[in-house]
Amino acid sequence: GPEADPDPPALQGLPPGRPDRTFYAVISATFGAQYLFYLPLTTLFWKAWGIRTLLFTVGDRWDDPLAAFVLEQTRRLGALVHHVAVPEGIPVAVVAQHVRFYGSWVPGVQPEDVLMTSDADIWPLRPGPYRFNVSRWDMQLIDPFSFSFFRVIETTHATTGAKMKTFKSVHARQRASLKNSTIYPQYAMTNIAMPAHMWKKVLNTSMPRVTAGAVWNAFCGFLGRRPRESELWRTGVLWFMDQFMISVKINDLWFASIRREEQDRTAQALRISFVRRSTRRDRLHPKSDVWCPAQVRNPQTQVCRLVGQCTDAHMPRNAHDHKERGCTMAIMQCALPPAAFAWARNFSAEYFRRLTTASDRAMSAISGLRAGLASNRK
Repeated sequence: GPEADPDPPALQGLPPGRPDRTFYAVISATFGAQYLFYLPLTTLFWKAWGIRTLLFTVGDRWDDPLAAFVLEQTRRLGALVHHVAVPEGIPVAVVAQHVRFYGSWVPGVQPEDVLMTSDADIWPLRPGPYRFNVSRWDMQLIDPFSFSFFRVIETTHATTGAKMKTFKSVHARQRASLKNSTIYPQYAMTNIAMPAHMWKKVLNTSMPRVTAGAVWNAFCGFLGRRPRESELWRTGVLWFMDQFMISVKINDLWFASIRREEQDRTAQALRISFVRRSTRRDRLHPKSDVWCPAQVRNPQTQVCRLVGQCTDAHMPRNAHDHKERGCTMAIMQCALPPAAFAWARNFSAEYFRRLTTASDRAMSAISGLRAGLASNRK
């Protein structure tokens, strides 16, 4: 079939920092309807602002023909793609969440390159918040106060004596009664930005290459134990473990640098830029009050005003839902330059054409199998 477009658009963005470094948006995805369709489009949105995408594909099924087409288009837009196979016994979801920390170890990433965590289904709509002055700051945290606080509860294993961690959310009204506890702000994964060499300093781990085993070992090492499966579920106490872990590591390093500066005036504490925002008011989200109308008849009047007011868009969990496609196309039309929107529209049409063809083939194979079974019974 035809490709999405023979020539992906060369967009003129706003490259942050110095021209001799690359700025990456680091995202990860498992195979499935939630992310597959979005990957080239998310890459296209970041490209519009001069930011390259570093994509971790996690788990199996990435040799599927539709996935191969998607990854081909994603690479043609300049994305650096790194696959992480996940062996049996290691939770795929944990690897997919945490692997975003380890872009510094991917071949091709240089120490001065800036890596910013993000999500595969979030589209940046304007460049302002992502401008990162690398000369002035060591790291930048966007929307650092979107969550509450949490405390780290350490216990000692009765047999091994190992230190183990668990976490408990703390609301602002409780902080006064927890003066002797170690309390941390819970930083959102969208978005944490710092140079690659700073990521290595914050994580303070040895990783010859990015593998599921290395990510899982770092996870368990920080936790001090292997978690129970139920703890890792969406409703489990460790579902936000990626946020807990990076928040602890950033703040521990920050506070240690402040103490060094107090003792030695020639030392310099970490310089952290906190960029405030309100996702309730400036994020397009299907489950919030700010989203597209049910039927988009005129994008210019119905959607473009919302796009102009928002920082980013968190896309629907099921990209194959026909009811949401009108909104998806409207957001692209309002936010992207004409050449980029034309590319996105062509890709979308080709994606769903291939998806329909694959579905038809699957249904035909099932029908043939059923007919064969019925024939054998006679």
